[in-house]
Amino acid sequence: GPWVTTWLGECLWQAVFGVLPVPQGGATAGRKLASLAPAALFVGAAHVKMLGGALALVGGAPAYGLVGAAVVDFPTGLNAGWLAAASGIAFTLVAQQVPPLQPLATPEAGAVLVGALTAYGAAVTLSLAGCPAAALGYAAATAWACRGIASESAKTPPIVKTTAARCALVAVAAGAFALAA
Repeated sequence: GPWVTTWLGECLWQAVFGVLPVPQGGATAGRKLASLAPAALFVGAAHVKMLGGALALVGGAPAYGLVGAAVVDFPTGLNAGWLAAASGIAFTLVAQQVPPLQPLATPEAGAVLVGALTAYGAAVTLSLAGCPAAALGYAAATAWACRGIASESAKTPPIVKTTAARCALVAVAAGAFALAA
């Protein structure tokens, strides 16, 4: 099912990402791209599969009470949300290496990407309202990713940090709306 396929995608992502040259300064853009492009593909595919698994929980899957919510629903939503954030980061890393895509890797584009992923995350969270634990997991992952970006090192541009801090609040609000639905 979607969980095993997601796990496979995550393992492949880690394997490919693990051969990324370190330090990156001495590697060519082509060499970096040879690792980053498939890594982005695997993490994006893993997100799609886990999102499918989360949405399937809404469609009338048998309820197992609090144990099912804690062991299946919440972690599924959390993993799907984390994979969405990782997919956005992976896309940015690829864009940095491809000259025609480099305008998509600017601080301003990074802020737009954070906002777009948060809007997407809010929509997904609300669509998971029929499975509250999955919705809460997705909202938590989105808010956590935004909060992490907002508190990143000095390398993170201020416009991205400010956007991420605001987006964390949007993710929390989406989670609250989903729980209230």
